[in-house]
Amino acid sequence: MEKKVLSEIALIYGDVSMPKGFEIDRDKLIKDTITQEIQDCEFPYSKEWRKLNTFITEHIVCDYQIKLINKQTWGNTYKSQEVSIPLLNIDPVDLRNSPDYTCLYGVQVDKCTIRIHYDDNRRKGRAWDIPLENNKFIIFPSTQQYVITNNQKDNLNTIASKKDFLKKGIDQECAAYVLYGTATILVIAINNQVHGFTLNLSEKKYYLTYPNIKTPEDGNIFSINEGNINTIDSEINEYIEYCKKLNKDGKRTHTGRFIGSLVADFHRNMMKGGIFIYPKTADKPNGQLRLIYECNPIALIAKFAESKSSDGIECVLEKRPKKIHERTAFIVGSNKMVDKLMSFYKK
Repeated sequence: MEKKVLSEIALIYGDVSMPKGFEIDRDKLIKDTITQEIQDCEFPYSKEWRKLNTFITEHIVCDYQIKLINKQTWGNTYKSQEVSIPLLNIDPVDLRNSPDYTCLYGVQVDKCTIRIHYDDNRRKGRAWDIPLENNKFIIFPSTQQYVITNNQKDNLNTIASKKDFLKKGIDQECAAYVLYGTATILVIAINNQVHGFTLNLSEKKYYLTYPNIKTPEDGNIFSINEGNINTIDSEINEYIEYCKKLNKDGKRTHTGRFIGSLVADFHRNMMKGGIFIYPKTADKPNGQLRLIYECNPIALIAKFAESKSSDGIECVLEKRPKKIHERTAFIVGSNKMVDKLMSFYKK
């Protein structure tokens, strides 16, 4: 363990040399870091973190007579050539409750550099670079601003982080689902086309059975849970009443079909022509379905099959999520049916 003094700033760095049999499992620590990012919560309990924390705090006490008590624990992942924003781990308005020191530990790094900004007695705005390596740590006062740079040249074997998922659905390259029933069908949307493959059970192979699927421009199937009818937007109520109207011969113009499964309802409507509606309700004011991993994949498939999606205000694929499990209202289906529903919002 070494100590370097930058003007009046003390910086401590060194290896985490655990006794044999008590080594830090960095792969497990990586999983805990990803869990913390995706769940948007404080660092979860981790046996590996506890060992690491004990080693660092006890060695700092023994070598430098500084007692460290955890204020906050977190972890981040960085892609190749990515540079963090300038970081500062204190609250200038509440210095009393801000941490005194920042500790950085290299879980899985390659050519990572920490640049610490500081002032000395002669010049302002100086900086000092120190490499952060695997199983090494750096401790410095939290009053110092710093930047983390990943200088690795390629993106091979990098770990996806939370911000990689917070993108618009339109940025997706492909989407797919599997429908189980009397037949098992795999539907894939890629390169602006949608294809369906049916599983041959005897050969255990998928065969292309529905090439280049296109949703009918119009349809007569509406799919909605009418148990929520009294708690949804009045515009959707008006549209449902429109669908239930009889023609001049006293025959219905539309038919209601709702299985309660997003994939099953969407698949039928995509093939036959129809609209699926899962609006926001009184008890789910933001909607029920998850934007990133439920609505966006289906919306992309719909787009490639030449149909539309919306949340009642904008195209679902144009929404930028703010959190992983963000919910949304969801409307998807044949172009004319979606346009007709949206026309009630424009009255």
